Amino acid sequence: MFQKYMLIIAIFTVIFCLHTPTRAAEKTDPPKTNLVVNGSFEQGIKSWGYRQWDGLPVPGHVAKENAFAGDNCFVLTEPGTVEPRFIRSNHFTVNLKENYIINVTLALQDIPKNSIKIRVLQYGIPVNNKAPVLGWARPVNKNVYELLPDIHGTADWKTYSIKIPGKSLDGRTQKISIFIMHEKPSIGELKIDAVTCTVQSPQD
Repeated sequence: MFQKYMLIIAIFTVIFCLHTPTRAAEKTDPPKTNLVVNGSFEQGIKSWGYRQWDGLPVPGHVAKENAFAGDNCFVLTEPGTVEPRFIRSNHFTVNLKENYIINVTLALQDIPKNSIKIRVLQYGIPVNNKAPVLGWARPVNKNVYELLPDIHGTADWKTYSIKIPGKSLDGRTQKISIFIMHEKPSIGELKIDAVTCTVQSPQD
């Protein structure tokens, strides 16, 4: 009697298991590493260059109002300045066999035409602790190093994506950095946030 009872339990257990849906393991890609240090300016202007080596002041300020990502953004503007100003990301290592995607999120306030530029500078193998500059990257056309179409006027936050194929870089390139420029910094304000550079995946 006991064996018969156990046999019935076993049969019902098998039937229940066969009819109980199982959730497939969800595959999630690990977060991509951002090669840009402090790309959302949460640590102020730390890790960004702005010709401080020439004694120039920061060309703008960190703002906490209406940031796109996190608590801060950077406002590139310098009233009274007639020469172009820029901020430049850290130098980060690249693999010429990989492709990269740069994302820069910008907002505009009274920006004149043909004044906002984004470029990528290449650096070679250091010699005596100094990396030689190899020139601007030209990922789309060998004669074009401006990586952003002309944007001007006043506009809310928008993310601009730039693809940098490794094969488009100088064969001696070890590192690159991102330059965000304002040719007429005394006119208008350029807000910058969420600057990233990641290795391109097959899905991108």
